[in-house]
Amino acid sequence: MTLCELRPFVLLPGSLDDVLMEAIIEERVEFVALILQQNVVMKEFLTKQKLQELYERVSFRDWVHTLVLYI
Repeated sequence: MTLCELRPFVLLPGSLDDVLMEAIIEERVEFVALILQQNVVMKEFLTKQKLQELYERVSFRDWVHTLVLYI
């Protein structure tokens, strides 16, 4: 029996910042919910810097999407 078989896979808070950020931007609601069920605290994740990055990336993505619709 291997170590992985003995111990369940655990998502560690703090190790998922990039994954959670992309999931939020891509509107992967079910995946974000899954991460939050693993004791990730959104209040600790959403720093001012991350909130600004989310705002800028989502705003840019929406702007590009709108631009592509008019081309």
